[in-house]
Amino acid sequence: MAPPPPPPPQEVSGDLAQAFAEDVREQAEAEPDVAVIAGCRIKIEIPSHIAEQTVGAGVDQKRKVAGVLAAQTLEKNPQLTASPTVDPVSIWSEILTVIMKRLEA
Repeated sequence: MAPPPPPPPQEVSGDLAQAFAEDVREQAEAEPDVAVIAGCRIKIEIPSHIAEQTVGAGVDQKRKVAGVLAAQTLEKNPQLTASPTVDPVSIWSEILTVIMKRLEA
């Protein structure tokens, strides 16, 4: 006799989702160089000399720098793409977005 099927996934209530979002926000404020990407907490480093170089740079130049930093971050955190179902370009894009926000801040 086959084992019973697993229970269906439960929907996250609005309150729970809001509490999770607040926890993530508080964590980001407490550790500004840590981000949650694909459910993993990773450290995203922007060397100070690079941050200084991009202060007066245009958006295109910042995006190029952020792209390189995102690729380096992805290489340093192989757990982000360990699953065969994970799209590495999507993960890279999430990291890029975090870096761009930090460079524009």
